[in-house]
Amino acid sequence: MNPSPQPDPAQTRWMILNLVRVGGLVLSVVGAIVWKNGVLEVQESTVGKLMLVAGLLLSLLPPALLRHAWRSKDTATDDPRR
Repeated sequence: MNPSPQPDPAQTRWMILNLVRVGGLVLSVVGAIVWKNGVLEVQESTVGKLMLVAGLLLSLLPPALLRHAWRSKDTATDDPRR
């Protein structure tokens, strides 16, 4: 019997990046709806605006930071001088 193959790290990283992006976009959309229409009896424009900005930041910043961390980790392990 063959043991199950290890998942490809690049595929795993790609999925993580996309899940973070989609999560940020969903938070942005919910924030825009709360800001404009109110959802679940929350008609506070400040809450909606904060959710919108947080979602935008979540969809932009963490993927860039993760890519940078993964690249530096991969470069450090591939460097023959280390």
